[in-house]
Amino acid sequence: MRPRIYYSIEECGENELNCRGYGHRWDRAAKFGQRTPLWGTRHSLRCDQCSSWRHDLMNSRGVLDPSARGYELADEYQFAAQFSRQEARAELLRRDRRRERAGRRPNLELVS
Repeated sequence: MRPRIYYSIEECGENELNCRGYGHRWDRAAKFGQRTPLWGTRHSLRCDQCSSWRHDLMNSRGVLDPSARGYELADEYQFAAQFSRQEARAELLRRDRRRERAGRRPNLELVS
């Protein structure tokens, strides 16, 4: 499936902008079909907001090899990645202000 083509930041999804503006929410996950490394253990992380993957190799002492890190960016996130983190945060702020003016709550997760 080909990624959707967007022309402006206003067309980006909220989850993708959150990831771009504030960073991914990585969760440990298993990715099948990955090549077995010659050394170390492969650890795959999946972002629960935008569905991108991050793959790391770790030795038996828990040390990550930064040269072995790889990413599989979700199609929708790849578009958001063309904007700076500041631009993504500014767009999220604009959306929250628009919601507030319309009498709706900002799209925030409440935590205790």
